[in-house]
Amino acid sequence: MQAQRVRFYYNYKSTPDSLNKQNVLDELMSVELDIDKKESVFFSQIKLKLESVMAANTIKGIWMMPNSSVRTQYVIEKNFRT
Repeated sequence: MQAQRVRFYYNYKSTPDSLNKQNVLDELMSVELDIDKKESVFFSQIKLKLESVMAANTIKGIWMMPNSSVRTQYVIEKNFRT
């Protein structure tokens, strides 16, 4: 049986300050759907890439600070199992 995994990319816009509605932040996000496991994960593409680089560098003994260009720090995981 073949796994059914799909990833969608979308542009996420947010206004961090409700008093300053002119300041709209833009970030590339993705949602990964795993049909077989009945799960979905929402995350920032920049965050995914930077965490991968940080993990690889840590193995090499190179320590990095998180990059401030990641505006959306959270990861949302949802399980659809009944």
